[in-house]
Amino acid sequence: MKNFKNSFFYIIVIGVFSGLIYWIIGQGKLLEIPRNIVPKPLESGHWNDFVAAMTHNLQHPLAMLLAQIITIIFVARFFGWVCRKIGQPSVVGEIIAGILLGPSFVGMYWPEFSAVLFPKESLGNLQFLSQIGLILFMFVIGMELDLKALRNKAHDAVVISHASIIIPFSLGVGLAYYIYAQFAPSGVEFLSFGLFTGIAMSITAFPVLARIVQERGIHKTKLGTIVITCAAADDITAWCILAAVIAIVKAGSFTSSFYIIGLAIVYVFLMLKLVRPFLKRVGDLKSTRESLSKPVVAIFLLTLIISSYVSELIGIHALFGAFMAGAIMPESSKFRNIFIDKVEDVAVILLLPLFFVFTGLRTEIGLINDPELWKLTALIILVAVVGKFFGSALAAKFVGQNWKDSLSIGALMNTRGLMELVVLNIGYDLGVLSTEIFTMMVIMALVTTFMTGPALDIINFAFREKPAVVPQEISSKSKFRILLSFASAESGKTLLKVAHSLVKKQTGNTEVTAMHLSLSSELHTFDLKDYEKDIFEPVIAESEIIEQKITTLFKASNDIDSDIIDTANQGEYDLLLIGLGQSIFEGTLLGKVLGFTTRIINPDRLIDKFTGKEGLFENSPFDERTRQIVTKSKMPVAILLDKELGDINRVFMPVFSDEDTFLMEYAQKLIRNNGSQLTVLDAMGEIKSNSNLRENIRLIEQTAPNHIMLMNDRTVRREFLAAQDLMIISLESWKKLVDSQSIWLNNTPSVLIIKP
Repeated sequence: MKNFKNSFFYIIVIGVFSGLIYWIIGQGKLLEIPRNIVPKPLESGHWNDFVAAMTHNLQHPLAMLLAQIITIIFVARFFGWVCRKIGQPSVVGEIIAGILLGPSFVGMYWPEFSAVLFPKESLGNLQFLSQIGLILFMFVIGMELDLKALRNKAHDAVVISHASIIIPFSLGVGLAYYIYAQFAPSGVEFLSFGLFTGIAMSITAFPVLARIVQERGIHKTKLGTIVITCAAADDITAWCILAAVIAIVKAGSFTSSFYIIGLAIVYVFLMLKLVRPFLKRVGDLKSTRESLSKPVVAIFLLTLIISSYVSELIGIHALFGAFMAGAIMPESSKFRNIFIDKVEDVAVILLLPLFFVFTGLRTEIGLINDPELWKLTALIILVAVVGKFFGSALAAKFVGQNWKDSLSIGALMNTRGLMELVVLNIGYDLGVLSTEIFTMMVIMALVTTFMTGPALDIINFAFREKPAVVPQEISSKSKFRILLSFASAESGKTLLKVAHSLVKKQTGNTEVTAMHLSLSSELHTFDLKDYEKDIFEPVIAESEIIEQKITTLFKASNDIDSDIIDTANQGEYDLLLIGLGQSIFEGTLLGKVLGFTTRIINPDRLIDKFTGKEGLFENSPFDERTRQIVTKSKMPVAILLDKELGDINRVFMPVFSDEDTFLMEYAQKLIRNNGSQLTVLDAMGEIKSNSNLRENIRLIEQTAPNHIMLMNDRTVRREFLAAQDLMIISLESWKKLVDSQSIWLNNTPSVLIIKP
């Protein structure tokens, strides 16, 4: 009745007011008569008018900007993904994407397309939007600096970082003397040109370096600590020098620049002594995600904008103000992490790629069309590498580092990445760098960033330690070793429970390693230790409760599925234990199970009709990432489908084929170590014809009477399944259950799917 009344009211209201609109429009037509308005006849030209209107819409500045953003994000993310797959930082791929979209590739081979997508009159909007992205990014970089660590370990770090600045800076000024006459823009003084060349040679990309350190798992080592601290000191020093250089260039002379530098000192003093204590007080009161309301966020964002504005007015560039605003944020890692999460995604994913492409549009590799110019490019790269790489390495060796760590520090400090592009664009905008020099420097930034990973690999290979000879009787290979990889603390506790049930009574002859991997792009340097502590603390507490000794393994990764496979294979584990539903990382390991909650064939019986399809992963219930882990792992893989797993007292193990024989090994471990009650279902009559299976069951009955029961009845009631704690099944049989849309998928307890 209620639905009828609502429908009747809807029809009446729509009908009456539609009629009223029609009547008003009809009356309005009468108003056109005195104006001599003649309706346009329907002609074929209307299509041309439509096309012209659409063309006009596409050329509107907003539509043009949106089309550019869509193209840039797709291309930048693709090349970033490719570079991550080959072990390079994603920033390398994004720089390459920018160069390819510019005149060096698209503009050269498809000039018409380039002219339509990136017309010169539209580049102003792209530049300003990319500058907003840079301001937000530099704000994040300032917040990611761990100033406490810098204060605690400042002595060696300052020596190394300042040496790694002054040496390449000096070489850069020397290079400027060599190329000034031929390549400096007309009207540019040597002082300005030399200073910008020097700063371009001496910059280090702190965010890229931090990601590499995390991904290689050296952040907790002495090397990782000192190189991060060096990079932080380098970042602060380089930006202060850059501010001074910009002041000198804008002032026009060294003497007049003192006024700008004096104002900059006053600005920094006020930020540190007035603004910072105020922000700390606000941060102490509003340090949780719930209390960080919009007015509070507005205070910090206004601080960022005002700081950037003031530094731009002074003449030391808005980016320095953004960096300074980030550095004076409250030091609480929890607060900074919350605020970075609010800013970083928009800055890094949406706006920062615009800067790479805008840089690429300025980079014309086609201008380097002469062997002499390529020789000069090689010379620039050589000066950059010698100054930064060897300058840092020699300074590190002088303060007491060994040669391996010294060269590693040099390789990492030689990483330039995005920071180099920022410096180059500032120099280009100020008219200090010509297009040719700008292009050569961009190539140098790309090469020095790309070479960091291979250089570290070569250093590690050259200084590799000889493997220790382990006596056979105490070799770890004699142990049963389990690697469990988890995403959240809760999933880690559940996987640990399964591992413990498999090895509980073999305490002296087992090894359990709990591993957590996180994407390096989602971690921040300042809270890395806190994050690791938070993720492992509940798992370690659970291990103490159940008295299971574990080894923890944490790593920031650039390619998590590959790192899981490599860790498992190189560690020579006997079992890799992962989770289904609660994924290996951030909810993305395993795909959905077909028909898991919606397809019920028969609520009272087990369906025994299998499709018999060939191919282990044809129509697989797992996604591509899981298939990679399962197929490339050299050891057995156990995948836990957790349905609130409790104690593992009652275990159900269906046997569908002769290939399921290997499951008895895990069943025996559960019975021997955990005292589990095992029910074996001979689903297809395989046990009757398999003497090995019958013998294994007989031996279990002898050693653990009343712990194993054989079922031959194919009818399995849902009540029986509901009473079980865990089902063990082979991957091949699980796939068949999925293909056949079995009722088990709706009524099973927690499931351990094992690939031999």
